[in-house]
Amino acid sequence: MKIQLPAVLKVQAAFGAVMAVLLIVGIVAYRSVLASFESTQWARHTDEVLEHLANLRLRMENIENGYRDFALSDTDAFLQRSRANASLADNEQRALRALTADNPRQQRRLSIVADLLQRMVQRGDTIERLRRTPAAEDTAALIRSGQDDPLLDAFRTAARDMEAEERQLLRGRKSTAAIRYREAQVALILGSTLAFLIAVVSGWRVARDRTERKGAEDRLKRLNRLYAMVTGISTSMVRVRDRADLFNRSCQTAVEHGEFELAWIAVIDPNENRIVPVAWAPHDEPVMAAIKGHFSSSEGTLQGRTLAARAIRERAPTVSNDVQNDESLIFGKMHAQSGVRSLAVFPLMVSDNPIGVLALYTSKPEFFDAAGLLLLTELAGNVAFAFDHLERQERLDRLTNYDTLTGLANRRSFLERVALYMRSAADAGHKMAVFLIDLERFKKLNDSLGRSAGDALLKQVAEWLAQNAENVNLVARLDADHFAVVLPKVSTRRTSRACSRKQSRPL
Repeated sequence: MKIQLPAVLKVQAAFGAVMAVLLIVGIVAYRSVLASFESTQWARHTDEVLEHLANLRLRMENIENGYRDFALSDTDAFLQRSRANASLADNEQRALRALTADNPRQQRRLSIVADLLQRMVQRGDTIERLRRTPAAEDTAALIRSGQDDPLLDAFRTAARDMEAEERQLLRGRKSTAAIRYREAQVALILGSTLAFLIAVVSGWRVARDRTERKGAEDRLKRLNRLYAMVTGISTSMVRVRDRADLFNRSCQTAVEHGEFELAWIAVIDPNENRIVPVAWAPHDEPVMAAIKGHFSSSEGTLQGRTLAARAIRERAPTVSNDVQNDESLIFGKMHAQSGVRSLAVFPLMVSDNPIGVLALYTSKPEFFDAAGLLLLTELAGNVAFAFDHLERQERLDRLTNYDTLTGLANRRSFLERVALYMRSAADAGHKMAVFLIDLERFKKLNDSLGRSAGDALLKQVAEWLAQNAENVNLVARLDADHFAVVLPKVSTRRTSRACSRKQSRPL
């Protein structure tokens, strides 16, 4: 005989069963959400470790670059920057020690890094002492040779090991997070309205965390690319010998290592109050032809509406992170059609005065954030400093080898050239000739008519000799009223006399 339960009891049993199921589903969902949240926290922790590690790498490189630049230029600003970066590197080490306190292997590596940092600072102090001694030029020559730094290589190895382990932990934690997320989805699908609400909340939380984590990874990758670009340009600065090479290498490195679509550098023409592009990469002629054409027009002055003119006037970077919708851009439509989505222009400052701009274009929207702008602004400062250093060196070389009044080679430079021509003539078995020209009664003219008249005469004589010589480098001013001309190759005495008459005829 079957026992029939009352309807009320059946409803109550069904309700109790449903409640039990809901309770179980709720418990499973709750545990899955907690596990997912914990995995997300660990992933965020790993991202923080990688970010501090990237900052530590940047500080260590800046310390080394600062000491190297100080050894090359004897500028105390580089020494102060190295010391400031040493302090920042200590802060990054303390942060890393706190974040990796539960990882003995990372703690051991951090101890190695601390020791390398201390040795690097000690070596910097040694460089400072040597730079104050007569052996400073030997120290600068050794650094200029570009030999690899064993301390920096050891630090890079330790940093790579730390980054590799953190990324391995990050992959494991991401995998755990993904598994927990799927478990939460399955549990929530089997639940009721309460379970569905929990799924919505947990799904939103996980999606937000994943977006933040993806954004953090993208920012880290972007900073790593910019760091590689800055390192490449800083390394090339040691090897360049003229302004054109510096600008061309900087643009090429920005495109190759920074993954920018276009990079160009322009300088200010003080005579015409105009911005003049001088270097760019890649060699996209249509785009650069349009840009150069605009800067050569009446709109290309320092008072124009271009981002370059704004950057120079404001002495600060100008940025457009939405090229497609930025109506203030003169070439916005052309850049948008070529795939450019963000661009920035950085002023090149020397002693708080702008001397040019560095422009960078990328296909990624919203690319230039605060951290990237800070790094690129420092890069622009380094390029400007290298430019100023090369300009000073060129002026010094010219003062050393050329006469300031006439622009001709001086005695020292002329004798060096004559020695080279003599060796060449001896090796080739031909003759050479040297003419010495003495301006008679020049002192009387200078005393009677004044120094300005004498200077005008010397300039006129220098111009005559340069016009009649095959090459202006063959003419020199030896002292106050003596000039000289060298003929690297002559066949006979008659030829040399004919050349002498040709040189003296205008006089």
